[in-house]
Amino acid sequence: WSPALSKRLLDNGADTSLLPSESQMRVLRELSSRKTAVGLLPLLKMEGTIGESFWLTSVEEVVNLSINFDKVLLKSPWSGSGKGIQPLKGMPDENLKGWTRRIISTQGGVVCEPFYNKVLDFAMEFYSDGKGVSFVGYSLFEADCRGIYKENVLASDQVIEKRLASYVPLEVLSEIRKRCVDELDALLFGSYVGYLGVDMMICKDDEGYKVHPCVEVNLRMN
Repeated sequence: WSPALSKRLLDNGADTSLLPSESQMRVLRELSSRKTAVGLLPLLKMEGTIGESFWLTSVEEVVNLSINFDKVLLKSPWSGSGKGIQPLKGMPDENLKGWTRRIISTQGGVVCEPFYNKVLDFAMEFYSDGKGVSFVGYSLFEADCRGIYKENVLASDQVIEKRLASYVPLEVLSEIRKRCVDELDALLFGSYVGYLGVDMMICKDDEGYKVHPCVEVNLRMN
C-alpha cells in the first residue's frame, strides 16, 4: 500500500471499505521505516551474531558516532533497493552534512551503522496473517559494497541453508529464525498482513564468521 495507490483507487471508484484508513497507512509507513530494523536488531542478538545500528536526529550525533568507527553507512529511513545510503569514513564533508540535514528534516532522522566485512547477503522470508508470523523460506541475493541490490540467486531452501551453514552453525540460523518469528509476532500483530523479509549478512571478524541478523526489514513481497 501507498497513499498514491490508495488515492488512485479511490479516484477510480473503489469501495472505501476496501482501502486502508489514514491511521492504518500511518502505521504501515512507520513499520516500513529503517528505524524498525534499529529496534529489532538488539532483540535478535545472541552468541554467533554481530551488528549495531543507531537512530540519529542531528548532524552532531552523526559526527560523534563516526569518530568511534573506521567507516559507517548512513541510511535514510525510507528508500528502496539500497538507495538512500551514504558511506562515511572520517568526518563528513559539507555535501554529506547537507544530505544528512535534509533527510533528518524531511524524514525525522537517519540510521547509522558501522561498516562490516560482509561475505554473503541473504534474507529470511516470513508471512504475517495479522495474528501471527510464520517462516516461509530463505532468499539469497547479492548487493554491492554500499548495500545496493544487484540480483537474486535462484535456489532451493536446502541449497541456500547448506551454503550458509558452510560459514555459521545451523543452530545459530535456527535460533535467529525462532527469535524473528517471536519478535515479529509482537511487532506486526493487528497491523500487517502479507509477506515480509528480514535482510541479513554473513560477516567475518577476528573471531571468524558471524550473522548480522537484521540489516533491514522489508514489509512487502520481496
